[in-house]
Amino acid sequence: MHRHAHDNEPYQLQFAVESLPFCTGCHAPEADPVQPSDALTSLGVGCVSCHVVGNEILARGRGGPHETLPLSSMGAGAVCNSCHEFPFPDASFVENRHALMQSTVSEHRASRLSDTDCATCHMPQVGIGAKRHRDHRFAASRSPGILERAIEVDGPTFDGERWTLRLRARRVGHAFPTGDMFRQLTLRVEVVDARDHVVQGWHRVLKRHFGFRQRPNSTPRLIETRDDRLGTPGAPDAIVVVPDMLPPGGRIRHRLTYDRVADPRIPSESRYHGRITLHDGELPIGGPSSTTASEVRASSETSPSRSW
Repeated sequence: MHRHAHDNEPYQLQFAVESLPFCTGCHAPEADPVQPSDALTSLGVGCVSCHVVGNEILARGRGGPHETLPLSSMGAGAVCNSCHEFPFPDASFVENRHALMQSTVSEHRASRLSDTDCATCHMPQVGIGAKRHRDHRFAASRSPGILERAIEVDGPTFDGERWTLRLRARRVGHAFPTGDMFRQLTLRVEVVDARDHVVQGWHRVLKRHFGFRQRPNSTPRLIETRDDRLGTPGAPDAIVVVPDMLPPGGRIRHRLTYDRVADPRIPSESRYHGRITLHDGELPIGGPSSTTASEVRASSETSPSRSW
């Protein structure tokens, strides 16, 4: 994934809107950020981006023509830090000049897994014997299995009046999701009748929420209105839905997804550039509560719904 940091489609869509040297500095660090060449931007984040510090090479000690430093010299994520935590490029545009555009390093430092370095989860050991090495695919945020293990889902339950689902961060050393502002968790809940027609629907998005503050005689400034990602103080303890309609023979179904939004300003389904289902299921209306989600068909993305 680092190899494609500069040429992947979601990034290129946003880079076409805001072609800043600031972006190139992390997504193609071997290129000149002001006048980047195609040859160097095509490297994305290359081997030397992490393994060469000054004139020294960080590598596993196997001998060879180059003097090397042990990989432990990288520190507990020190090589990762500069590209995974940074302020907004234009502080004058932000209400809080010290606000972070990405805050993964600080989130990790405050987490219960702060003693675990980044590579443990993002570069697991693979291979056998002399060929054992760390996986360099960095596939965590695109691996359904890893994403599912990052959260704990309790429920859903339905007591005849309230539908309840509890979500918690589990095996993850930072807020979930973390990283760029285009990642979010989306929970969709629908009431369907006996003929599988959607009669009522809701959706809830967990992410960093931003807005603008207008002060007299000044330009609007960006502010973070709330952060309800899992693992943050603003995360909900439980998500509760109280349906107005309970059709006989109907069901309440849900789908929790990890989404990448290509452009949050586009109010349509075309704005999504990646979606992984983390949990889905259904409960009968009028039946016993269940904490085991059953497999269901993907709900229609054009169903009538409201947010809460």
